Amino acid sequence: MPMHDWSRLVDGEFHDFHVAWLGELRKALNGGLLPAGHYAAVELHVKGYYPDVMTLRDDLVVGDSAGSGATVLTRPQVKPTVQAVLPNYSKDNRVVAIRNKGGARLVAVIEIVSPGNKARRTAIDSLLSKSVELLSHGVHLVLLDAIAPGRLDPHGMHAMIWEELTGELLPPPAKPLSVVSYEATDLVSAYVQELAPGDTIGETPLFLTEGGCILLPAEATYMAAFDAMAYAFRDTLNAPA
Repeated sequence: MPMHDWSRLVDGEFHDFHVAWLGELRKALNGGLLPAGHYAAVELHVKGYYPDVMTLRDDLVVGDSAGSGATVLTRPQVKPTVQAVLPNYSKDNRVVAIRNKGGARLVAVIEIVSPGNKARRTAIDSLLSKSVELLSHGVHLVLLDAIAPGRLDPHGMHAMIWEELTGELLPPPAKPLSVVSYEATDLVSAYVQELAPGDTIGETPLFLTEGGCILLPAEATYMAAFDAMAYAFRDTLNAPA
């Protein structure tokens, strides 16, 4: 049963889970999910974006598995929730950064939203700016937002990122939590899962090239991180509402 009501814990207790979830994501990606020549690393800062960050090795194959044991990219089985032409932008959170071998080209970023990201307007602006900069430079993004909207993000972080990116106001979401996969090309696409506490995280594409993704084990890694938490925290979160 992924996705809990994290408002039952204080911010520092979510931080413990946050760090553990990042570690589980990194372990899964480096354990065989990523194609050859790519690796995942947890980084304190992501900076230094250049127009060639979306350049990948030309031996990556988009299509079904060839049965060779090597990871190949596939196309998502669902249609994007929203799409928009990306404007011409000129424009201290831990993330998982996916780079091709050599580390020169940033390919994708996984961002886990924390309560601190929503605590102050300056913190929200920092997350918005970073997300827009990544997407505008062709870096794909997965946003894992298990924190309920608050006074500063009443419709959630995806709605704020989309407005910042495109100027488009999205309708209020049906559920408070979200997992969003962004494909960063000239036509930016967002694959949105709206979730509530108790909901299972579904198929989560992680794009590595235009039209090509792997499936991120968001649910499995969430539960692995949760199961490693102190029993008192788990009992609090699993208690009936």
